[in-house]
Parts: sequence; structure tokens; C-alpha cells
Amino acid sequence: MKRWEADGNNDATYDANALSADTIVVGKDVLLRNGFCARGVVRLVGAKVGGDLDFSKAQSNAMSLHLGDSNVGRLIDDTASWQDLRALYLDGFVYTAIFGEPDESNRTEVKARLLWIKKQQPKPFRPQPYQQLAKVFRESGREADAKRVLVAKEWARCNMVACPAWDAPGACFCI
Repeated sequence: MKRWEADGNNDATYDANALSADTIVVGKDVLLRNGFCARGVVRLVGAKVGGDLDFSKAQSNAMSLHLGDSNVGRLIDDTASWQDLRALYLDGFVYTAIFGEPDESNRTEVKARLLWIKKQQPKPFRPQPYQQLAKVFRESGREADAKRVLVAKEWARCNMVACPAWDAPGACFCI
């Protein structure tokens, strides 16, 4: 398949297990944008997309998005397209670049992307989404942002570690 498009302009609204495209192979772009709305689960688990995954201006308030183990070129989205997702699964999701809202400062974008990662279920701890985001920032020359992401990854990991019962209150720390 060369290109796959389902945007709001085409009245693409799906129900229940809304869209299941596990292991799909698309040579160019997957466009789920411009008012795309799904009431249920959108699955692209293990998908291989040769071009962009465009999720910009999607309506996500009744949607769960599963991108685990998928591989795309660029991820194109905006904060509004994912902030209301019911669930988000990113473990194993690989992308080469991110294009978000053009008016965002780098610091704002880092904070927004960390909130994006935190949309996942918290347990078990999944380091790959943090490492992938840091890699993309580093490869685009944003070393300081990559470091912020990796520090956030360690804080998230530490929050998952239970302190031994014999530790005094406040004595547990993460190195």
C-alpha cells in the first residue's frame, strides 16, 4: 500500500475496536488527521510506515492509541491531538523526527513530550519511549533537550522502585 488516509474531511469516524492495522506496511504516509475521530481503539502495533504518521488535529477524546513496536518516518501531531486520549501505548515505537506545533519553544515541547510519554500505563516501567525521544532530540542537535528527557526517564524509573522495608523513611533514593 502506498498511502493510507483517513481524515475528518472524509468523515472517517469509526466505532468500537475502531481501527486495527497491526503489522500493516505502508510505503509512504499514514494520515489520521484533520478531525479524524475514532471511538475506541486505534491499533498500529508493529506497523511499518515508510513516510509520515500524521495525527495532527485528530480528535482523541474517546480513543486509545496503540503504536507499540511500530516504525514510522516522521511523527506529525499537536498537543491537542493526544492530550485527551484514553490510553496511549508507545513501547517500541520508533520514529526519525517529530513535527509538532510550530509556535512551541523547545522547552515547552520537551515538557509536552514528557507528558505525552506519561500518558502510557505507568507499570511496568518502559524506558524505550524516553530513549527514543532523547535519540530524536540528540540527532536534531538538541543535546540539552535529550538530557532533560533522560533525566526524566530516571526520575520515572525511580518512582517505580519500591524501597526495602528496612529503609528509614526518606532514606530510599535513586542513583
